[in-house]
This record gives sequence, C-alpha cells and structure tokens, in this order.
Amino acid sequence: MKASWYEMDMRLQSRNKPVPNALKGHTQLSTREQEVFDLLTLGFYYREISARLEISYATVHTHLKHIYKKLRVRSRNQAVAKFLLNRATEPVGQS
Repeated sequence: MKASWYEMDMRLQSRNKPVPNALKGHTQLSTREQEVFDLLTLGFYYREISARLEISYATVHTHLKHIYKKLRVRSRNQAVAKFLLNRATEPVGQS
C-alpha cells in the first residue's frame, strides 16, 4: 500500500533530525551520494529522500546506482548491512 502525501509529510517531519554520517571516512562517495546514503540508512523511501533533498526521484535512483556500484553491493539491504558492519567494527566512542 502506498503512503499518501500527508503520511509522507508526517514521516519527514518526524524524522527532521540531524542526519548522521553513515560511513565516516568513506571517501569514495560524493557529498550528495553521502547525503542520499545517510537518509537511506535511516529508513527513508526513495520518494522521501527526493522530497527531503529537493531532487527528482530519478536523480535519487541514479545516486543509489552509483552508491551500490562503489560499495560493491546489489541492493538497499546489502548497502545497509555493509553500513552496520562498518559501524560495528569501529572502535568504541567513534560513532
């Protein structure tokens, strides 16, 4: 079931918090790709990312294709898993 625009707006408002840097020190990603990836790891849908960053859905899709290629993954789940593994192996106090 697709979310209505009102529901999407409410999600965006409830998530209107500072976005963490998902892969600190991951220099392969451009600044915009990092922004898109940070929102992806927070659980935002592609349309929510596009609304939040004020870019088109197609642009979000293109950024994600580049991110997946750079991270050598094939899906959103693999990308988030890689982020979680990276975070889990960081020394304590460096998140």
